[in-house]
Amino acid sequence: MFQGGMSSVTPSSPSTRETSNYAQLCRLFVEVGSCVLRDTFDRLCPPKDLPAFLAQNKTKLQTLRKERVLSISQWHRLYPAVRSSVSSRDYDSSLLLCLLRNIVDQTLPVSGWSNLPGSDTRVEADITGIKILRDRVYSHVTHASVDDSKFSLHWNDIKETFVRIGGAHYENVINDLKIDHLEADFEEHYRELFREWLKDDDCITDKNNGDKTVKKASKEEVREGSIGISGQQSGMEEVVLTPVEKKSAENCSASPPEISEKLPTFSDLPNISHHWNNIELPVDILLLTEEDCEFLSCFAYLKEPIRSYNKNIGFVYFGCIGDDKGKKMKIALMRCPKGLAVPGDFLSVLRDAISLLRPKVIFSVGACSGFNSRKVKLGDVVVSSKLISAAPKTPPSREIGNLIKYVADGWKAPLQNADEYNAKVHCDGVVLSISEANKDMIGQHPEAIAVEMEGVGSHLFDFKMEWVFVKGIKDFVDDRHSSSEKWTQIACVMAASVVANILSDPVIFQDWRHFTTDTSESHTPGNPGKGSFMATAPSPFVSTKETANYAMLCRLLVSVGSQVLRSTFDKIHPPATLRRVLGGTSVHYATLQSLYKGKKKVLNSMQWAKLYPAHSPVSSATFDITLLTVLLRNICGLSPPATGWDHLPPASNTSIADDIARLKYYRNTVHGHASQASVDDISFSAYWLEIREALVRLGGAHFQASIDNLEHDCMDRDIEEHYCELMKQWKKDDDSIKDKLEEIEGKENIFHCHMDSHMV
Repeated sequence: MFQGGMSSVTPSSPSTRETSNYAQLCRLFVEVGSCVLRDTFDRLCPPKDLPAFLAQNKTKLQTLRKERVLSISQWHRLYPAVRSSVSSRDYDSSLLLCLLRNIVDQTLPVSGWSNLPGSDTRVEADITGIKILRDRVYSHVTHASVDDSKFSLHWNDIKETFVRIGGAHYENVINDLKIDHLEADFEEHYRELFREWLKDDDCITDKNNGDKTVKKASKEEVREGSIGISGQQSGMEEVVLTPVEKKSAENCSASPPEISEKLPTFSDLPNISHHWNNIELPVDILLLTEEDCEFLSCFAYLKEPIRSYNKNIGFVYFGCIGDDKGKKMKIALMRCPKGLAVPGDFLSVLRDAISLLRPKVIFSVGACSGFNSRKVKLGDVVVSSKLISAAPKTPPSREIGNLIKYVADGWKAPLQNADEYNAKVHCDGVVLSISEANKDMIGQHPEAIAVEMEGVGSHLFDFKMEWVFVKGIKDFVDDRHSSSEKWTQIACVMAASVVANILSDPVIFQDWRHFTTDTSESHTPGNPGKGSFMATAPSPFVSTKETANYAMLCRLLVSVGSQVLRSTFDKIHPPATLRRVLGGTSVHYATLQSLYKGKKKVLNSMQWAKLYPAHSPVSSATFDITLLTVLLRNICGLSPPATGWDHLPPASNTSIADDIARLKYYRNTVHGHASQASVDDISFSAYWLEIREALVRLGGAHFQASIDNLEHDCMDRDIEEHYCELMKQWKKDDDSIKDKLEEIEGKENIFHCHMDSHMV
């Protein structure tokens, strides 16, 4: 029986010449590429014509949003709450590409959307050139490094394309960028921005190509080197299959590799149950399986296993997984029943299991189907907390998202000749979780790399729990003949081994919280009680009048609030003088540098890059709401309110600082309803009136019409959810800097008092 004590490697990215080369290429695309795309868009759709252009094409853009080609945040950049604020300056590279390919110019390049355009110099061909060159750079993402020869080749190709599209003035900009040294944190910043661009640009719909979805070269393909550069002379891109990719293409018919260790059988399981009252609860991790093979594969990694029984959830196997230093995590392993609408079904059992076991995280472990052999191969493992289902769901937490990036660190496939087979762990994949009734959704979501047909994975969203989906590829949707008992076993073992690798580092989950049930209920081992998440209760984003009220307040504060804070900042530091205000000789530069590089690190590298972009004009339009708050409090000469920044000022106090504090107070008050995400009509009216008065006072009378229109604007459920999530993120970001700012401001006050005492 094989063990799960694999070590986890702490990710690190020390800067070398090769990693700096990769970061420079990322920066070239993020900074200059976005400017080139924006210039192209503005040339085809001048800023003065943008409102009319958006009104004329709203139906087409609505279709793209419904098809999930446009995200909700991109939609609201196109149609902001304050309509007069619309500007292409707010459009990210992915949105600009989407508009250029789908709305502005819809002519398919001669070479198609996936090949270099050669001598074709039309706009649509140039856009294709940017996309393909970008994907070539991303092919180095696995090691985030590029040697000098490839760097020069990529840089010259990109430079030539950008100068031809954007104009000769870009040549000096690009030359300066090449010799500009990047600090290590900025290297990581640009790598992350580049990753985000490709993540956002996974799927772009080409409306002039038979309404088919055109997918960029998938991340996994380019990571494995599927895009070659040997077609340079002809101007066309040559797709070269590497040995790894050939194995992917052939693996449907290939003989399955051998598992390196013997799997347990049911005869190896404990046959005596421990009394439930003697089980030490809560557990740290709950492993969920459905099929026998999935269950046995997970059991193989369980150390010191025991069995117990509870009448509500059946048999549960307990054990531990830990490191070599004796640190262990308590694990519960369950085999849940299939089906979603019968007594004792998956959801009912899961609800009771969570209440009883109170885990920190749930892992759904087993086998699933891949979409095609160019994206994944049999035996690969998909790790995801991003599921697409028949209904929109609440997104996963940032904690799980951060963890998933590193699940393959230190992992070795439990296969004989594992290096030869070269199995992959796909850490950024999207999974389609559907039932047989919704199988028509297959094909509608090309960004998905795998599908589970039980449809139970999507229901994990309904429980307010940390969860992650870990499944091995056992067959392909378009070739079910590829499935076999052997491949299913391999898929299950591979998935279980990845989970064991994650859990072999108990420190990761040390500070995570256990699930907590409603303490007003009486709980006994036999009575799980009613948890705070009851599956029969409405999910947090089932729209009602009260939840719509809450979402409207979130939208008012986030959308209009950010515009008003920006307008307030622009009045103090007009856009025409902003560069001089922030410049190195300005009195404010030292203040901002201390906020960025000081011990407290109030500003992060992304915010610093917005304040000091390398080769584009600084603009407050790029400042997020948290950055605007920091700037207003530190470089705008505002005296703190008499009652402080965290308390509601008296009604008679209406200075700029008072109204900023007032907005923060009502932001916190509205956020106080976040657990239920609902506000009754009476409270809604009172909050809306107070917030509107503060916003109009700060921003000016012209904001009143926008706010009044907003009050009667009906939102879709997914848009409601979007604003609730933005409110949550704003509060989280603001809380992270609150104590730092107060400590810094406190020290400044002490200093000024000390100086005043010496001057008396």
